[in-house]
Amino acid sequence: KKTMPFNGVCFHEPSSYTIAIACVLIVGTITSYITQYVVIVRSKSSEGLNWLSLSTSVLTGLLTLVNAGILNWETLICCRIDPQYTESQCFADNLLIEQLAVGPLCTVILYILFLVYFPHKPRFGQKKKEKLREYLWSLIGFSFAVIVPLLVCAMCFVLFYGHFITSHTAFIYGQTLGMISAVLTFFIWAPQIWTTYQLGEAGALSLPMLILQAPGAFMSVAYQILQGANWSTWAPYGIAGVEQCVLIIMLAYYWWRDRKKVKITAVETHFILDSGLEFGSESQRSSIETDF
Repeated sequence: KKTMPFNGVCFHEPSSYTIAIACVLIVGTITSYITQYVVIVRSKSSEGLNWLSLSTSVLTGLLTLVNAGILNWETLICCRIDPQYTESQCFADNLLIEQLAVGPLCTVILYILFLVYFPHKPRFGQKKKEKLREYLWSLIGFSFAVIVPLLVCAMCFVLFYGHFITSHTAFIYGQTLGMISAVLTFFIWAPQIWTTYQLGEAGALSLPMLILQAPGAFMSVAYQILQGANWSTWAPYGIAGVEQCVLIIMLAYYWWRDRKKVKITAVETHFILDSGLEFGSESQRSSIETDF
């Protein structure tokens, strides 16, 4: 038997503090992804991004959204069953789901940019067939990550509204999706960490995006806990935040290493120029200084 979500009063006015946190998280998420979009578009290359991390990110984000939608279905349905429920009230009462929806949407856009600016030219030591295979797997991964959550969501609605399962079973179903999403989240950034380690540099990966997203992930966990969200909804964000911190440390190290190399090269250059070596003529010396 399905439970009735309407208990006489649908709208539970959230505090201004809660609304402010949700808005900050939404704006922060969008801003962090914009920095990554800019890096890809300016360089006209998505070199350094890992298709497996992106596809897993889309998959887990959409599964978490479905998880939140099922577990908070009573709040969502109030937008339709209460005639006095205004659009602003509906927006305020569903801030948790709206905040969770922004991440997957931005990741889908990022994946599209990854495919559009995919570096088809093989890297050093890489065969052309390997690059083509990687691109094909990227397309397959994108299709899988988008289609599977849609099928899962559709199946849940058919089973629930077809009276094949009870509301309690639907709750367990949603919680299971959250647990699967939490497990898969570990594999979101693990391939990206490995790709970055192999490259030994950031590539097209945006450090500002990670710096914005890592604290945002932990803020999302805190916000969802305060909202009374089930642990299966906020756990993926906590795991993602930890792995993003690992990437930040790696990129900061590469930045420091490259900066140190530039300083050492500059010192060696000045040493050579000031050592009194003869270069044949003053014009040749000036040419060498210019080259350095």
